[in-house]
Order: sequence, then structure tokens, then C-alpha cells
Amino acid sequence: MNPLLASRGLSAGYGGTTVVWDVDIDVHEGEVVALLGANGAGKTTTLLTLSGDHPASDGEVHLFGQPTKAPLSVRASRGLAMVPEDRSVFSGLTVRENLRVSRSDQDQALELFPELVPLIDRKAGLLSGGEQQILSLARALSRNPRLLLADELSLGLAPKIVSRLIEAVSDAAVNRGVGVLLVEQHARQALRVADRVMVMRRGRIVLNLTAEEVGKDLSLLEDTYLTG
Repeated sequence: MNPLLASRGLSAGYGGTTVVWDVDIDVHEGEVVALLGANGAGKTTTLLTLSGDHPASDGEVHLFGQPTKAPLSVRASRGLAMVPEDRSVFSGLTVRENLRVSRSDQDQALELFPELVPLIDRKAGLLSGGEQQILSLARALSRNPRLLLADELSLGLAPKIVSRLIEAVSDAAVNRGVGVLLVEQHARQALRVADRVMVMRRGRIVLNLTAEEVGKDLSLLEDTYLTG
């Protein structure tokens, strides 16, 4: 079966300086792939380039079996959803309005995250950081994507909220067949739901293992993650 997302030899950077090199990634239907690495490893640049929000300097991206150089808006219309690191909610709009302008299915969003029901007419800028991240993920998942790219869902959030978000991502993969590329700095959270684990260091993929392989020998991950 062809992957939902594939990159081959993908490189990208800023101002003529390359920061990620020769990245090969596959994400299949119903699979959660965790991309781990320390701050500055190149994870977010990789995700932005795969999404079409940042240009590649070299290599190829295939989305749903077809090569693409389309921007994020076009890739989103084809079934890609992106949850960026900065919780990109419209702070001046209510939760209800945020769902409407993102063309999300409101009923489905509230079914996925009932905790948004009492907040439906509250402005997003008045929500807590955790509530804003829940809204961001609700918007993405209630558009019925085939592929979800999520950047640091756990950043700055309480463990209870992180567990809620990670469980929703896992449910989307297991029960709806959504392919997920989950960028995380905190390995333990990602390992709870990942089928496959990739580690990035200094802009390159240095480890690619199944979750089962990592589970049998955590030192494989720890040594790669901590070295350099």
C-alpha cells in the first residue's frame, strides 16, 4: 500500500542555509509516526516543509501517492490537516466561530471534545493554553483529514491535557485510519501511541525503528536521543 505521505531526499533551510538534509519519511494509513529530537534538531522545519508551509530546497514530497509542490492551503483541501506549534486559534473569535471559519464539522468537534461545549461562545483568546490546543486539534480532526501533522502538542501543557490530546490522536489513527506524523520533544508522550519512531539530530534522521523495537531496548532511543 502506498504511504499517505512520503519524502525522499528532502532538504530545507532559511536564507540559503540548509538546516535539514536528505530526510526520508513515510506515513501510512492508520499509522502514528513520532518524530523526536532535541530543540533545534530540525523537526519543525521538516514538518513545515512536508505540509507545504515552507519551501523545500531539494528532494520530493508525495502526498496521497502524487508528487506535490503545492502550498499548504491546497494540500489541506486534499485531506491534510496541520496543528502547528503556536496554537493558531483566532483569539478574537469564539470557539463556535473558530470552528466555522475553519470549515470544521461543529457537531463532530464537540463529540470528539465535549469539554468544548461549555466554552462554545467564549472567545478563544480567553481560553487557557490547554483549551486552545484542544480547540486547535478539534478543528483539525473534525475536518475528517486523511493525514494529520502535529507539532509539539504537549508544549507547556499539564500532563492531564497532554494525555487527552495524545489519546485523541491515537483514536483518530486506530478508529478512523488517519495517518499521523507527531513531532515531539518529549519522547515518553509520543511513545505511548507511536507505531514507529524516528529521531532527528542536527537536521538528519539518525534512527528509524518500530515502537516494538524501541520497547525491547530503550537504550537504542536514549543513546541516539542524548548523544550529540
